[in-house]
Amino acid sequence: MTRYAVLTGEPESARLIDHIDADGLYAAAMKLKDGIDSGKYPADARAIQQSEEPDRDGCALHSTIDDGLDLDVDDPGKVAGVLRRAADRFHESASELESAWQNPKAGRVWSHIARILESAASKADKAVEKYA
Repeated sequence: MTRYAVLTGEPESARLIDHIDADGLYAAAMKLKDGIDSGKYPADARAIQQSEEPDRDGCALHSTIDDGLDLDVDDPGKVAGVLRRAADRFHESASELESAWQNPKAGRVWSHIARILESAASKADKAVEKYA
């Protein structure tokens, strides 16, 4: 069972409104959707997986559950972090597929996409260092 924080508001000023315990991202997304549909959570609510230790960017909350990859950042230095969090989500999806299908090949495409995003994040870091 994984704990997810339910947040509302803009990323810079997000406010914690609840917690969801769920087995995997899909289950958490369904609980979040049910909460929004029932009016328990506002329409802009999102769930973030809580981790025990900070990720590479020093943030203890990651893996946003939403319908897309939000690259609307106000600082080029934040792009790599967004890409790494997306890569983490894809790695997690790959693991869930492998486990559900009992087939190590089931999530390979998601793992490959995650590696592409990690590479892009490294290149973004280098570009920020070079041009900042």
